[in-house]
Amino acid sequence: PLGAVGIDRKAIKDGQKLKTTDVLANLFDQYHEFALGIAPEGTRKPRENWKTGFYHIAQKANVPIVLGFVDYKKKIMGITEIIKPENFEMDMKRIIDFYKPISACIPENFKLDSRF
Repeated sequence: PLGAVGIDRKAIKDGQKLKTTDVLANLFDQYHEFALGIAPEGTRKPRENWKTGFYHIAQKANVPIVLGFVDYKKKIMGITEIIKPENFEMDMKRIIDFYKPISACIPENFKLDSRF
């Protein structure tokens, strides 16, 4: 009823295991309307380096990355930036800069990727 789509992480094609980024990117071709939400740090625990699968999914699917946020300190949320993946290093720096002023619900569990 919610329109959710399950992902088979053991998807196999031609005897080769597909990467999760390939499976997710293919969903954009399979559905007329499709949105995918991914937490920026990709986990429930703090990590020094973000997982970058979201970027590769957007590149493979040829879709923009839309940056959303929930700022718990200011009690606001929104979607304000749209990035067309073109240059990984520059785009990741822009994404990290976007999230710098945002206050997480549990600040000790949220770290910005220091590589960018």
